[in-house]
Amino acid sequence: MLSSLPDTNAPIIVDDSIVVNGRHYNGFAGVTTDPRPFLGQNPEVCYKPVNPIDITSDLRIDGMVFIDALDIGGAVFCCSRLYLRIEPKP
Repeated sequence: MLSSLPDTNAPIIVDDSIVVNGRHYNGFAGVTTDPRPFLGQNPEVCYKPVNPIDITSDLRIDGMVFIDALDIGGAVFCCSRLYLRIEPKP
């Protein structure tokens, strides 16, 4: 799981998207206001988060995980903290 907290599944924000081993995910669910006046502040000020992302199906056979935060031509980039949470199978 990709989460904004290390010990539990919490919503995340990445403007514009997250790429995990080549697969694109939406990084946020919209904005509540123009983010440009809020540069340097927490992204929660103006971005709506998305739920934690289960990347289990994106894992490679060798266990490698490549995670990119991708911004597409915008004037603003922001990102909440991202943690890769690995939970052992029961």
